[in-house]
Amino acid sequence: MWTRRTLEEVQALVQVARGERPADLALMGGRVLFVQSGEVLPAHVAVAGRRIAYVGSSTGFIGPKTRVVDCAGKVIVPGYVEPHTHPTHMITPGEFARMVLRTGTTTLVADTLAVLTLADPGLWGELLEALHRLPVQYLWFLRFQRPTRSAGSERFELDLLETVLHLPSVVAVGEFTRWTELYRGEESLLRKLVRARRMGKRAEGHLPGVPYDRVQVLVAAGLSSDHEPITPEEAWDRLRSGLYVMLRHSSLRRDLPALAEVARQVGPAFGRLMLTADGSDVAYVVRHGYLDHLLQVAMESGVPPLAAYALATLNPATYYGLDEELGMIAPGRLADLLVLPSLENPTPERVIVRGQVAVDEGEVRVAFPPLDWARYFPPRFRAEWTPQPDWFAFPAPGPEVSLVGMELDNAVITRRREWSVPVRGGRAVLPEGVVVAVLLDHRGRWMVRAPLGNFARRLGGLACTFNVAHEILVCGQQPEDMALAVRRVQAMGGGVALVEGGAVRLELPLPFGGLMSSLPYEEVAARIEQLTELLRARGYPHGDVLYTLLFLPSDGLPRVRLMAEGLWDVRADRLLRPPEPLGSGG
Repeated sequence: MWTRRTLEEVQALVQVARGERPADLALMGGRVLFVQSGEVLPAHVAVAGRRIAYVGSSTGFIGPKTRVVDCAGKVIVPGYVEPHTHPTHMITPGEFARMVLRTGTTTLVADTLAVLTLADPGLWGELLEALHRLPVQYLWFLRFQRPTRSAGSERFELDLLETVLHLPSVVAVGEFTRWTELYRGEESLLRKLVRARRMGKRAEGHLPGVPYDRVQVLVAAGLSSDHEPITPEEAWDRLRSGLYVMLRHSSLRRDLPALAEVARQVGPAFGRLMLTADGSDVAYVVRHGYLDHLLQVAMESGVPPLAAYALATLNPATYYGLDEELGMIAPGRLADLLVLPSLENPTPERVIVRGQVAVDEGEVRVAFPPLDWARYFPPRFRAEWTPQPDWFAFPAPGPEVSLVGMELDNAVITRRREWSVPVRGGRAVLPEGVVVAVLLDHRGRWMVRAPLGNFARRLGGLACTFNVAHEILVCGQQPEDMALAVRRVQAMGGGVALVEGGAVRLELPLPFGGLMSSLPYEEVAARIEQLTELLRARGYPHGDVLYTLLFLPSDGLPRVRLMAEGLWDVRADRLLRPPEPLGSGG
């Protein structure tokens, strides 16, 4: 547990609470949600500087310069705390923070994968601390592994990670997508985990479908939470094993109506539950909301309102040892406060961040200092080599050939599939509804290609740099369109391009690391919606196309994946086909 109160702050808080000094801000006449006691009571809230000084019935803190906010008929609740998120999905962390602030989230515990993988290690600490100082407070979970088998593992060595592991803003390590390495007891990974736990950091698991006995091993190794349960039974297994459980509801997985069964049974386990929106895409957040949406879903699923709010405030703050700073309305805590129309409507009319009115009637009023994103995420994708159409077909002799590839069971889970197909003109002819998927090195040195089923019935060419390998992923059925899509991505310095019949149908530039746009989140959301509509019209049958693209190169999910090491069978932990050298790049 830590707090950053200074002597000057404490002196001011004491004086305001005694009525000897006027408050800077006063929220008057509302009802206050005391999540720490499970009550909603009439009370005024006095703020001195960035912290709460007093909560009660006194008005002795009102002075001539006190800014008074009339909260009559309203409910005042703590700012929402997101315990697990990914802030570099299509937009910058600054735009992500601005987007979720509007919906009441004032603290984000966020992933560092993009920072560790793409930024200069000498700038890691500078960037993490600059983001920590934004109006929405960023805290961090520090990755110990890459979620794909590719170059760059030296960035995850303990000596280098130690340069930022000590930061107070780094409150956890993980998420451990390659949990099998922990299960096997790999010494280098255990050494890093033991070091982090001795420093007081939490350890975030990533355990989709992992059975109870294996969960026991992973908890013994040092994990402290999991956000992957999709059934109540899995959630109970993790609680019984000693893990905290994050109940997820996102653009990819909308599990909260089922998982709410666990939260409805308020008892000793309740304090070990939290809500997370995980990595919801920008368009989904613009359309539905963020943690305010999860609170609405939780209450509609039978979670009592007072309990639901604890899941998004006090519980995550307590889990990270931050309840001296966050998660409740009480003296000394940061004045991160939301003014709601009612307890049943969790979308705020006003958001107060560290004592300043940051959002009023849905409009963000606080400035987000600009950051030089290109300095931290320099250009990665350049037009220094030319993709060739014949890379995006399968050359084959004879009248028939057998091709091993993958088929999507849902948006992110694949299974191995083998097709026997005819050969015409020296090329394999794929069945209707099967596309060619290629992971292409950003320098044009190698590629890995495989048939991909159940992605689209018809598709010219789609190229995308938004994936965990940080390479170029290409899907399609027309080699010329696929090559043009890659060239458009190169010209944008990274991004998404959909080409059909030699014409560009959609582009979304992602110049910062190939992951993030320079556009405002509203524009990015509109283009994501357009991409989704275009792909659905071409037969994409799953829930979230961005996650399909993001995770095709990830070995943290079953079963067959496109990796820099080749076509990989995750369950069998073996190579199915090595990468093919191209020799066209630098």
